[in-house]
Amino acid sequence: MATRRLTPQEEKLLRQKALDEQQRLVQELWEHRDDPDEWEEEPTDFLVAGNPGVVYSIRFTGDEFHDVSDLARRRGMSIE
Repeated sequence: MATRRLTPQEEKLLRQKALDEQQRLVQELWEHRDDPDEWEEEPTDFLVAGNPGVVYSIRFTGDEFHDVSDLARRRGMSIE
């Protein structure tokens, strides 16, 4: 089966759908925050990793690295 890249319009639509779903879930949680029937009596135990980030290695040309660095900086992120 062949695969293809999303067009910019398809990618934008997909991102918007995901954002809409997140906002819907946030709204639902907010509306039911004080509803005891929505929550368990006992809190659920869970383990949080010390650093839940992902580390990977990739090669860029100098120009690509410059572009990625600029984008990360504008978004307040680090790529180091």
